[in-house]
Amino acid sequence: MALQVVRDSWTSRWVIACSTGRVSGKRQALVARSPFVAGLRSFEVQQWLFEEWRTSNSRICLIEGFSGIGKTTLAHNVAKSWSLNSVVVSVEKSPNILDDLLFEVAALLEEQGCKTIADADEGDFRTGLLAHIADENLVVLDHFESILDSNAHTLDSEFINYLKRIEKTPGAGKIILLSSEQLDVQDQLPHIQKVRMSPFSTDEAETFLADLLRRSAHEDSVPTSQLGEVVEWLGCNALAIRAFVACLDSYEFAELLDEEPETWALRHQPATQGLITKLQVAFLEKTIKKLSPEAKSLLETTSVLRKPFKVDALRYMTNGIANVESARAELSRLFILEKPRGLLNLNSVARHLAYANLKSNPKQLKRSHSLAGEFFRKRAGQAPGGRGIVIAGKAFVEARHHFRLSDRLDEVENLAGDFRRFIASNYANATNLPSSPDELNEYIVIIRAVLSSESGGYHALRQKFAEALLVRGQVGDRVLALRNLTIATEKSKLLRAWVTRVNLTAEMDSTLARHRVFEEAFERLPAGDAAIIAVRTAEQFMQSGLENEAVIVLDKALRVIPKEQTQRLFTARSYVRLQSGQPNEAIKGLLDGYSTLSLYPKRAYKLFEEGVFISLQQRDTESLAKFRNFVNEHGLNEHQGALVNMLICQCRGDYSGAIRIAESHEQYPSVVFQLAFSQLCNGNANGAAKTLAKYDASIPSNDVKCWLNFIVSLCNNDDAKTAQVLANWQLDASLVEEEELDIIALKIWDKIPRKLQPYPAFYFPVLPSVLTGLEYDLVRTGTEGSALDFVDTAQFRFIRQQASAGIPSNDPAHATPLVSPNPSFAVYIQNKGTENNLMGDTYNVRNAGAVGKKAFNAGDAIYKPNQEQTTLVDPHVLEDLKKIIQVLQSDGQANANQMSLLYGAVDSIENGDEAGVRDRLVEGGKWLANQSATVGTGLLTVVLQNVFGIQA
Repeated sequence: MALQVVRDSWTSRWVIACSTGRVSGKRQALVARSPFVAGLRSFEVQQWLFEEWRTSNSRICLIEGFSGIGKTTLAHNVAKSWSLNSVVVSVEKSPNILDDLLFEVAALLEEQGCKTIADADEGDFRTGLLAHIADENLVVLDHFESILDSNAHTLDSEFINYLKRIEKTPGAGKIILLSSEQLDVQDQLPHIQKVRMSPFSTDEAETFLADLLRRSAHEDSVPTSQLGEVVEWLGCNALAIRAFVACLDSYEFAELLDEEPETWALRHQPATQGLITKLQVAFLEKTIKKLSPEAKSLLETTSVLRKPFKVDALRYMTNGIANVESARAELSRLFILEKPRGLLNLNSVARHLAYANLKSNPKQLKRSHSLAGEFFRKRAGQAPGGRGIVIAGKAFVEARHHFRLSDRLDEVENLAGDFRRFIASNYANATNLPSSPDELNEYIVIIRAVLSSESGGYHALRQKFAEALLVRGQVGDRVLALRNLTIATEKSKLLRAWVTRVNLTAEMDSTLARHRVFEEAFERLPAGDAAIIAVRTAEQFMQSGLENEAVIVLDKALRVIPKEQTQRLFTARSYVRLQSGQPNEAIKGLLDGYSTLSLYPKRAYKLFEEGVFISLQQRDTESLAKFRNFVNEHGLNEHQGALVNMLICQCRGDYSGAIRIAESHEQYPSVVFQLAFSQLCNGNANGAAKTLAKYDASIPSNDVKCWLNFIVSLCNNDDAKTAQVLANWQLDASLVEEEELDIIALKIWDKIPRKLQPYPAFYFPVLPSVLTGLEYDLVRTGTEGSALDFVDTAQFRFIRQQASAGIPSNDPAHATPLVSPNPSFAVYIQNKGTENNLMGDTYNVRNAGAVGKKAFNAGDAIYKPNQEQTTLVDPHVLEDLKKIIQVLQSDGQANANQMSLLYGAVDSIENGDEAGVRDRLVEGGKWLANQSATVGTGLLTVVLQNVFGIQA
């Protein structure tokens, strides 16, 4: 063979191609390594298979090529020359395509005396085939394109997954796949070798045509000068050439050309599979029309047979047809019925055409399938229970197929009992249920036959049976499914079976029965799976309105499940409490869980976040403080402590404080989310956008992140970013009116908690009025319902960030600061305005009032929070704290923790620790505000009130 690089006409890829001549050295190795080998003739493929592929590491080879170019003949030649056991099997479409194929492989090998598959443990043919090809045996699967789904044109996933197992299993055995269609399998089977077979050369096809014309007594029907054009017209395809020659029995060559002028005009162009098939169909339709009544009846009756058949099948099915032998001879003369390798075989195109005609007569169609079913049933029943049962299993597969199509499923049920062991094992291994209702009914009938005389066992098969019953959904199917699942879970640890049993028990049985299923799960399942069953049982009780029963189940599970497996249980119990209107109990339970799992931080952090965000939702600063204290006391994640302090600030409307606390804690994703949200609520949408952009790679991509980006882009008037975010919800921004965008954002915020169930935490349960412009805050609880029931969505609009107008109030170039005793606050008076400014340059002010958001007076001083440089490291605050300490020490009213808090605040100010001061003032909360008011401090009282929102 000579090596060249060519463009493949099927795939338009550049591939390795070989032509006549031998390949040696480096070129030979290149052919062996390439996943694509194209343009080989039949004998070249055979040479390549034996000399290159057989000794390679690739276990599977896919040979592609048009129908009629000799792939099947090649396969039988290779199998005949293989040194060890070999078998060629045709793949046929069926509801259980893999298992039916394995039945036939096992039967054919047993006929050869090879019993590896037939003797597999418990009749498991899948495992048996893996053992068989551990040795250098060969299995050829013809018509592999049958695994394509006819509608979606996708490969059967179960079959492909099994081939993956073969690729990964060590061994010397080989699998050859033959396909008449191009199959893209490289992604699923990365080690597969693909070979493209070429048809006859023009000279060979011309010789083949001349020989057929001579043997059919049609030498003079086609001018010798046009033989080359005819074979080019027919794509040098053997099947098409045969169909053409057969048609000459009834039609003149000129007539055929007159009826196919368009295709004849294309004769000098490369033929496609579609064109070749079109010509075959046209010729065979003409030939079938001219058949004798007996030959047509014989063709239609046997067209129901999917595979090559023996003469006794033909005789059985055509018992009522006169002159069967002459009809058979007529079909053979016209190349419609052939007998390769000792079996009769119908031309595939002719069979499909005849079957289509038969379907127009439903009564005759059913009769033909019934006859075929009876024939194969007799063969299947010849040796039940003995060594021939696997061989008979091949007939069982065909009998089952024909009885299903003739509405005789009762016969299938009777027959299935004889093959119980093999069906039980192989059906239990199936991963996909049949898609069509008829095939699903057949599947159910067969499994029911296997299980009918058994009171137990077959656990995996019973699981499959229950799934099929639930899909079918007929009267009584759900009860039967529950009965089989109850048996299946006696010994099975299949989690899916247990979950389905829990669901059906909740639907059809008592409260006591539900508890019993849960208790059995704890006895039989691993701890992690038992926890899942506990949660599912609790969810079912919740749906029935039995919250107390749900809590009983979860409490019982928490007592017996190992700590490291309890996170989902604490979460579920909190969810139950929250749905029952007990948020305080929900928070307490999560704090307990956080404490319990503190040694397992990857699991504990979920409980922590659920707890603190429910606390935020409830504005429960006391519970937030408890979470923070636990973090601080046990030396846990410092970023979690910062997150809690941010949420405490948010509860009090102090978004500036939350922003400052976030400093140096941005590596914690939840802090980043809250930082951006706080910036947004603080009127700095641009800052929020920068935060989200800066930490985009480090925060998880989910609905919460998308929503926050959405609302930030809205408030920031960033149309491009808004359109980008809308695409995450598959919404086209150009189709949405601008005023509707706010409603979309609001409704998404309202729906996210429902999607999070049963996880009760939501990062943004409160939309404050400073963001929405409403007169009240919107609070989204984790319970059912909506937070928008009383919102006038027609008028709703998030507050947009305004562009700076006039002269910035803190720009020294345009303002003169008044002397302030506290650098935390600044007051600026504009004194360099233009003629349009309202204020002049000189002021005589006897009394001044505080103007602006959160501005206030303290004695003679005017204070306005400066968001850019606010600091609490202030001598006036320090003086006030020391004054409170002095009073408390004199009357002895404070406890040790309170005094420790005050001394800590003093130390933080003296050390310049801004964050430390803030944390302690927030922690002191209302108690500190009361003490400050009682003692009569100056600045501290107004700082607590105006900066933190803490009033005495």
